[in-house]
Amino acid sequence: MKRTLYILLTGLLLLAGIVSCTDDTLVQENTTLENGDVKLKVTAHIPEPKQVITRDIDPDGLGVNTLWLFCFNRSGEYIGRREAGNFQPADSRGYYSFEVEIPGATRIIHFLSNVYLDDFNDRDNFGRNETTVIPSFISASGRMCYWGRKEFSNAEELETFSTSGNVTLYRNQAQVCWEISQELKGTIQVYGYAICNRRAWGTIAPFDADAAQNGQNPFNFEEVYTNFDNLYITEPTEEYQILASDPTTTTVQGDENAGDPHYIFENPNTLDAPVYAIMHIGVKEGGQETRKFYKIMFVDENKKQLPIYRNYKYVIRITGLPDAMGYEGENGFVNAKNGVAANNAWVSVDPEIAELTDGTNTLNITEGTTQVFTEGGNQTIDFTYNGNGNVEVSWVEDGEEVSDDAPILTHTGNNYEIELDLNTPTDNPQVRTLLLHAGVFTRQIKVYLVKPFSFEPVWVSTGVPMVKWEQMSMTFVIPDNYPAELFPIECKIATNKMNANDDLGEQLPIIIEDCNFHIADENGDGNDENVSTTWGYKYVYTATQPGIQEVFFTLNTSDGKDQGVTWNGGNCEYGNQYENHGHVFLQAENFNDAHRLVLFQDEQTNRRIAIENHDTDNPGFRTMNIAPTINQPITITLNFKANDRASAPQRNTIMRVATAVAKPTDDFYLSPEECASLGLPTNNNIVTYYYYEFENNRTESLMLHFVTNTSDVEDIIRFSIDKENGLNPDLDEQYLYKSAGVELKANPERFTFDGFTVGDNNTARYGLNQPVDISFSIPQEAVQYNDATFFIATKNLVPASGNIYELNEAEGGYNFTIPQGSNVETVTLHFQTNRIANGETVTINAIDNTALFAPASATFTNRPIRGTITLAGDDAKLATNSFITLERKNGTRVGIITVESVDDDNNVASYQIDLRSEYDFTMDEELTIYYNALNPDEEIIYQETRTFQTLVNDAEDDGEVSLIILKKR
Repeated sequence: MKRTLYILLTGLLLLAGIVSCTDDTLVQENTTLENGDVKLKVTAHIPEPKQVITRDIDPDGLGVNTLWLFCFNRSGEYIGRREAGNFQPADSRGYYSFEVEIPGATRIIHFLSNVYLDDFNDRDNFGRNETTVIPSFISASGRMCYWGRKEFSNAEELETFSTSGNVTLYRNQAQVCWEISQELKGTIQVYGYAICNRRAWGTIAPFDADAAQNGQNPFNFEEVYTNFDNLYITEPTEEYQILASDPTTTTVQGDENAGDPHYIFENPNTLDAPVYAIMHIGVKEGGQETRKFYKIMFVDENKKQLPIYRNYKYVIRITGLPDAMGYEGENGFVNAKNGVAANNAWVSVDPEIAELTDGTNTLNITEGTTQVFTEGGNQTIDFTYNGNGNVEVSWVEDGEEVSDDAPILTHTGNNYEIELDLNTPTDNPQVRTLLLHAGVFTRQIKVYLVKPFSFEPVWVSTGVPMVKWEQMSMTFVIPDNYPAELFPIECKIATNKMNANDDLGEQLPIIIEDCNFHIADENGDGNDENVSTTWGYKYVYTATQPGIQEVFFTLNTSDGKDQGVTWNGGNCEYGNQYENHGHVFLQAENFNDAHRLVLFQDEQTNRRIAIENHDTDNPGFRTMNIAPTINQPITITLNFKANDRASAPQRNTIMRVATAVAKPTDDFYLSPEECASLGLPTNNNIVTYYYYEFENNRTESLMLHFVTNTSDVEDIIRFSIDKENGLNPDLDEQYLYKSAGVELKANPERFTFDGFTVGDNNTARYGLNQPVDISFSIPQEAVQYNDATFFIATKNLVPASGNIYELNEAEGGYNFTIPQGSNVETVTLHFQTNRIANGETVTINAIDNTALFAPASATFTNRPIRGTITLAGDDAKLATNSFITLERKNGTRVGIITVESVDDDNNVASYQIDLRSEYDFTMDEELTIYYNALNPDEEIIYQETRTFQTLVNDAEDDGEVSLIILKKR
């Protein structure tokens, strides 16, 4: 039985085929023993050469090393295991004969090859069902394992099997190789490739959990194997669902005539962690060769992710190379990993681009690939597609907080609609991703579900003198949790008394649009307000990032009477309260509409709050640069003026101070109790309000002191003497003061960890308890006014002795605090390794809101162990194509041993050991070094057992160990 799946890609072809067989059976014989056991002399067929010739599994020079038969009774209960003896090739077609005695009560046999069983306890497993015992076996990627199963209804069937039966053993990994089309041979050469996002562990036996739950045979792999659509993936338990270390370059692993086979475990191959290959390919043209790295995704002809199934063969068929898709140069491998796939050009474009076309077919998502819904229930997403391919849509992953139901696809001609039934939105955005397939195109559509966002706090200059060209400003906030994909945001501002000011800020464009607004609970009475105006135009401010947004205006009139505002179908409700006033409305898609009332003072009074040392062009505004730390002192002096002369506010006037990042250190503000008695709000969940009352002290100048209470220091501290929110209700409008503000800007925006290194130039030695220092420096300002606390994320390092700063264990790493005033020109932290293969990426960042830092990361690698090796015996000759493995007792191959050169005169090879970081072991654990010359006429294995501690102890300062002599097994 053989089946092939052809997959058409851009310039490359990926082919997946089943590698299995049901050849004729060899004649067998059996003997029933007196104790009731049955002696079998049978054969196993392995649809793969005995030796898997690839360094990808280190390589499998030992081939099929062991074969165990796990026996179960008619109820599927475990009754024992037996090891096959006299295991040897029966012919050249992949058949192997063996002898074994099994219990006569056996009705189910699982055949497991190369499985590690030292930790398997028969006593603990007797009586357990096969569905529990068999799926628990796993293997590491460095060892190829095989599995098969036979079931017998009675003793006669068991005897028949031993006389005329055989079992097919399935490989527990998939094979990947490449093939160059005949017309391109001679012009294209593959110089190696690497597979990324591979699994480090896999199961030995396929197990269909759904079939088991439905009372069916969960191991019926041979039946489902005939239908690609019925296959399933058997993943190990969660603790073993980890990725192997990605290769750092491309290599040739095996026989290039066979497409250089690589082997990988089963993998769902999902969009969030796709399996892909990086190929290094040379193209000859005009006598010149250009070499590039190409990224190849495992997708089918419809650009759908192709699952990786065990025992399948995936062939990267090269039929042409797109010129624009390769990556050249020293960083070509890394750039290819992060870049666009050569066989996936349309799919891998920027995900924000909604329209895709190949010149003939076009897919266009009308409202873009990120869509926000602020209401639940029935919602739709529209797109157009003019191709003939199948169109499908589904959720990528679980996300029931967005929708419990599958999307529904409908269409009329080329116009398509995705119908969604969404849950009720909450204040926190929930996100789920739709996967849309349309012919060769694939698009991901992010669906956000959230209540409408808020611009709060919104502030507009108030108490403004009715003087034409008077400068004004407006600030509002784009929250940090607003989807990054939706930037830039068009924020529309409507007002009839202000012009955008190109002297102080950006000249805002104007659009002609109806001014209708819905203001939620404007007066705090629980009622919403519907407002419309006759103005018919809006300014458009474009926000490009979250945070405080500031817009500058100038007053365009000296008429303070309100004009053209309809409130809930009637006159403006503020008209009877304030003769001189205006309105500013703010709106944007996915936001609640916002409104601010602006109160004006008489043109003749011209009272204002001026900031000492103010910016040149605006006496009521100042920019202050401060370090991004808490406890940063801020001193601001206010000068109160009328017609440019000093003029203290009237007695009992109250000034509001609003800030989101600072707190006063002066004690002359109204107490919370006094604010409550006056009905004055003290915060709005973002901004805190403080109130200063001009009682007997009618000062013309006021010095205020603050300290920052967060390291995110960017803010505008506002000062106002107005009548909003019940402030100064009895104050005559002629005694209002124009508000003022001080903008705090972080300088720098974030501190940096300069010179952040791990180990010796970001390298460390293999082994436990190896010293690894982490070094960096930070600006002195970071600890000038406070202690600063940091977190170092690491898995493979633990604190060593001699640290100035105490390292405290935390989840995922360690915290430490640098006291205020410490010398931070050079900070050195002492660690030691807790794993033998300990290379990793270490990250540092500030925590506890003491200082704002940009996180830093450094990846340190292990320095390879180098040495020399030879073979015992006068007739033993080293070969350059030989394979060497470093293997634990459990069969895990923990190291990649590369032969760098061979001295034929002395029969000595130079080698390099690189350990796999995903597998761990102990320093005194025995490791076996295997050497196989892979002689086609005679298989000869040489080996030597060493502890890793011996290799480390034997190493010189240059990392080389003394000569290792391998002896014939």
